[in-house]
Amino acid sequence: MFFQRKPGKHLPRVCVYYFKDNRQVAIPRSKTKHLDGKPDHEIEDWMRFYAAINRIPTKNALADLGELEGLVGQFLTHLKHRGLNPGTIRIYQTCLRMGLLHFLKDPDPNNWYLLTGGFSEYLRKLGISAEQHNRTNQSFGVFYRWLQLQGKIAHRHGLLLDNRPSERSKTPLERVLAPDEVLAWATAQTASELRFMALAGYFLSLRTGELFGCRKSDFRAGSTARGFEAAKVLTKAGMPCNLVYNVRSCRRANGSNYTPTELKRGGIVGCFDQRAAREIVKLANVAAGDLVLPGKPEPLMKRWGKSGIVGISLKDLRRASLYWLGHYTEITLVGLQNHARHTDPKTTALYYRRPEEEFDNTEGMLLDLDA
Repeated sequence: MFFQRKPGKHLPRVCVYYFKDNRQVAIPRSKTKHLDGKPDHEIEDWMRFYAAINRIPTKNALADLGELEGLVGQFLTHLKHRGLNPGTIRIYQTCLRMGLLHFLKDPDPNNWYLLTGGFSEYLRKLGISAEQHNRTNQSFGVFYRWLQLQGKIAHRHGLLLDNRPSERSKTPLERVLAPDEVLAWATAQTASELRFMALAGYFLSLRTGELFGCRKSDFRAGSTARGFEAAKVLTKAGMPCNLVYNVRSCRRANGSNYTPTELKRGGIVGCFDQRAAREIVKLANVAAGDLVLPGKPEPLMKRWGKSGIVGISLKDLRRASLYWLGHYTEITLVGLQNHARHTDPKTTALYYRRPEEEFDNTEGMLLDLDA
């Protein structure tokens, strides 16, 4: 795979290509336009995982692992039996095939702990991004623990897997999005789907898969809702809450269902604005079935990209929501962590990061407090 930058209206357009039957094939722009303006390492990182998820052959993916092929195959079968998403399994496969090349000099996994001291340098020389480097560490660590549990490794020596600092943008959120702006935008929309995506995504701080998995049966309103801890915490922080939602159903872009994971936990969350709660209840009550947003999510995702709040992705709704709660309300860090359903408070702290702001050079100007 490779990419090219071509002239665009605001930013250079990123166009990505791969080869099939010796012919150059372009990946649709709808899948690559989010890469416009991104640095090379983020584009290359995205290409590797797009290739893994869509089974596009790459040099790393096809590398011969020799006698380790059998162990990798058994491990991938284990992940399949655990119910992991096929795309996630292919990402594991890509990472393992890339990382295990370092250990071919000694294919006996009992000796790998002696070789991991040079693993980080091996990955660095591949020229991969920090994110790909760290995912490879994670994949190899999971594989190694599985080998120990299977008795393929006779000891319990640990591994020296050194992660690199993230190279991604310091602030994923481009601007602050306040509740009044979301409410005003949603009120002006005639499409109920867009209204619900904006309101539930922001005022319930839902992840994208959770948003499309929303079911009427998982909402509670009124006095019943006010009895839940999530509602009590918001009320104590000055945001009376009479609507809660139990996050336990998610859907992928293709419409397939999955449940929250240990890393991205589910749980009960409260709606922190009563005006938004009334609108969400109206939209949920008129839904034809239990699923509030029926049909495949992918067309709705594309619709949001075209007609949603300008400059705000579906992921940004959650980011902007947590940023606003953390900076402009009295909610505690513990309360925000539970509302976000983060296992690690360090993850919650990432949402405190300020958007980049311009600071004009005013050298020589007089300061005026009344200006």
